[in-house]
Amino acid sequence: VTVSCGMNDVIHGEKGVPLDQFKANMTELVTQCQAAGIKVMLFTTTTAGAWDSKQSQQLGEYSDCLRELANEKRCRLIDLYPVFVESLKKADTLRGLTGDGVHMTPEGNMLIATMVLKGMGLSESQLAKAREDWLDLPEAGSFNTRVDVELNKRFFTASCKLTLRERERVLDAAAAAKRPTL
Repeated sequence: VTVSCGMNDVIHGEKGVPLDQFKANMTELVTQCQAAGIKVMLFTTTTAGAWDSKQSQQLGEYSDCLRELANEKRCRLIDLYPVFVESLKKADTLRGLTGDGVHMTPEGNMLIATMVLKGMGLSESQLAKAREDWLDLPEAGSFNTRVDVELNKRFFTASCKLTLRERERVLDAAAAAKRPTL
C-alpha cells in the first residue's frame, strides 16, 4: 500500500494535525498494515508554494518524521520533499511543478511518477522509455484558461487538449518569445 502525507492535514495551522499526532497516526497506520502482512511504501510530502515558505518548512518537518518512520518500520520510502525543494530552487515559470503552489502541473506529476518508478527499482533506461511514452499520452498536457470580463461575474473559459509533446512545443515557443507565463 502507498501512503502519501495529506498536505491538507498539515498546512492549515490550528486546523491541521499537530506533528506528534501525525506521527502517532502514521505509526498506527503502518503498524496495522504490517500486522496484516501488507508492505507499506511511504511518501514524504511535496512543498507548498515556494521552497522556503513557512508551509514548505513545516512540511519538511513532517517529511523528517516520515523518513524516521520508514527507517524504523523498514518501509520503502519515496522521498519527494528534497526533490521538490531542489526543483523549486531552479524555478521555471513556464514549467513549474504546480499551478497554484499545491496542485501538480504535468511537470509535477512526471516528477512524482519518476520518483515512484525509481523507488520501485526501474533502471535509467526504463525511466527514459517511460518519459518518452508519457510525451504522447492524449490530453496529458491540456491547457485551461479563464478570462474575466467582469471579475468573478462574467468570464469565459477555454481549454486545449494536447499531448505533453505538443505542450512542450507551446512552452518552447513561449520561451522563445520571452513570455515567462502563458
